[in-house]
Amino acid sequence: MAATLYVGCDLYSENGEKIGTVTDVIMNPTDLEPEWLTVKPGMFKREHLVPVMAVEKRDEMLVTPVDADLVRHGPPAGRHVRPTSTERAKIIAHYGLPVDE
Repeated sequence: MAATLYVGCDLYSENGEKIGTVTDVIMNPTDLEPEWLTVKPGMFKREHLVPVMAVEKRDEMLVTPVDADLVRHGPPAGRHVRPTSTERAKIIAHYGLPVDE
């Protein structure tokens, strides 16, 4: 899925709860594929990083199996740059996802 197809889309949990809106996509510098999404849960809330591997497009919606509270209490997006390998490991562990590297 191209990066431009993510930005502006709403992210939902499996049970249909809106988690937030995708505001940016952070690409993998090796293959230029989308790797991280920044998701803003509300107007006055901080943006959070969500791994693209935890997001699936279903019928024009972005859906993730992780709980909305998990995203809202997840790592902040900060500067919208790719996380370091240490930060990446912490984020992946936070979401309970398998480590692929």
